[in-house]
Amino acid sequence: MSTIAIVAIVVGVILLLALIVLVALPAKRRADEKRREKAGRLRRESTAREARAEKGHAEAEERRVRARREEAEAQEQSRRAELEAEERRARARREEAEAQEQSRRAELEAEERRARARREEAEAEEQSQRAEREAEEAAKQAGRAEKLESGGRRRGGGLFRRRRRNNQTD
Repeated sequence: MSTIAIVAIVVGVILLLALIVLVALPAKRRADEKRREKAGRLRRESTAREARAEKGHAEAEERRVRARREEAEAQEQSRRAELEAEERRARARREEAEAQEQSRRAELEAEERRARARREEAEAEEQSQRAEREAEEAAKQAGRAEKLESGGRRRGGGLFRRRRRNNQTD
């Protein structure tokens, strides 16, 4: 081979290499650009996914907070209902105690009235017996007085006359 052929081959190889480099560089740039675009798109998608995930976390946190608040409200309502129920029970116990107290007072008053009635009945009975005894005593005295009067006329007066004289002087 001749030198010219060798030089031509070397120049051809160099030109071919230059041509390959010239063709490969823009292709490499396009490939790099495509990779950059793809990476950017992936970053945007990743960012969007992160944003959606963060939004999901925020919504979940919001639901947890809402659930806690609703639970706290439910507990508060339950506590209020329990307090109101306890107040109603206390009021009922107080009213029951007042009713029992009124019942006891009424029973005591009724017992006192019955005792007073028995006492008044006993006093009336005692007065009736006393009046009967006094009537009997008066009848006995009247009988004695008649005896004395009938006997005193024979003996000269006696007790009946003295009483009559005493009554006339009064």
